[in-house]
Amino acid sequence: MIPPSEQLLTAARDGNLQTLQSLLSERQGVDVNSTNSDGITALMIASELGHTEFVRTLLAVPTINANAVCISNTNALYEAAFEGHAEIVQMLLAAGIQANVQSVGGSTPLIEACHEGHLDIVRQLLEVPGINIHLKTCLGHDALKYAQRQNHVEIVQALLNHV
Repeated sequence: MIPPSEQLLTAARDGNLQTLQSLLSERQGVDVNSTNSDGITALMIASELGHTEFVRTLLAVPTINANAVCISNTNALYEAAFEGHAEIVQMLLAAGIQANVQSVGGSTPLIEACHEGHLDIVRQLLEVPGINIHLKTCLGHDALKYAQRQNHVEIVQALLNHV
């Protein structure tokens, strides 16, 4: 039999809400904060892949650790911001997730959103109290530099207006 923690991670990858609800309702001993060998949780997987209802269901579990980080020091917000899942970003921010988390390379959810051109997510992140727009990657570049390099004019303007 497949352990419940492994079933949970597979369900997150597949966006299988029925399996998630079954694991939660049957009290099979599933730990919603279970990780794979890289420290990646179901919340991170579902956030990266855009499984909105799966994320919503996980965030409703009282024991969920939305601020968990994996081996690369990224969290669910980082993954959702990078992939452009604005509704998931909104849910994670409402849950109080750490917005200034830096990966091992120094990147942040804001830097990733700026680099990828996700203006709606950049705007959401700029509304977070305490958001640090000056954090830099190991290459010495901040969010503004990445937006400029990608010629994301509206994002550059949003960052400049935030200062």
